[in-house]
Amino acid sequence: MKSKQVFSVEGAPVSRSTTIFGETLTLAQSVTISFFVPTFSIILDRLADWLTTIDKMYTHLEPGGRIAIVLQSPIGEVADFFNQFAHYDVQILELWRDLIQRYGDNAIEVRYFMNEIWAESLEDMVTIGLFLLIDPRFKENKEEMRQYFESHHKVPEGYRLMQDEILLVVKKT
Repeated sequence: MKSKQVFSVEGAPVSRSTTIFGETLTLAQSVTISFFVPTFSIILDRLADWLTTIDKMYTHLEPGGRIAIVLQSPIGEVADFFNQFAHYDVQILELWRDLIQRYGDNAIEVRYFMNEIWAESLEDMVTIGLFLLIDPRFKENKEEMRQYFESHHKVPEGYRLMQDEILLVVKKT
């Protein structure tokens, strides 16, 4: 199952420490460190928060190192699911523009990709849905979530949810 939004730092210098989302990490050469990041306002609720977090990561990169930010697309089945229970508010176009302005057009790469999330049972799909939403308060909506997945994502093999994602890569030149 591929279903997460990730921050990743690759190519950070040896024996450097950094604090990201309250976690102190010691970064090593050619190590990738990933973080689950929701795509609605729980951790990063303003564009400035995204840029500040990316700036912190960027300072730890060696030339040629990359930060990979995988975001849930605002369109597609998972986005529809998010909008049913929360709201999608990552301003991807604005983030992309601001990254280009800050680091230069040659330092930013963007890709769009799709994958499928499969579950054999409705209970498994609800668990996946709760994982995608990350906030424990959504457990109160389990019955509504069951109904949503039953009516929108039931297939003969179980349950399927198509996930559209956007990969933003920032390269230190």
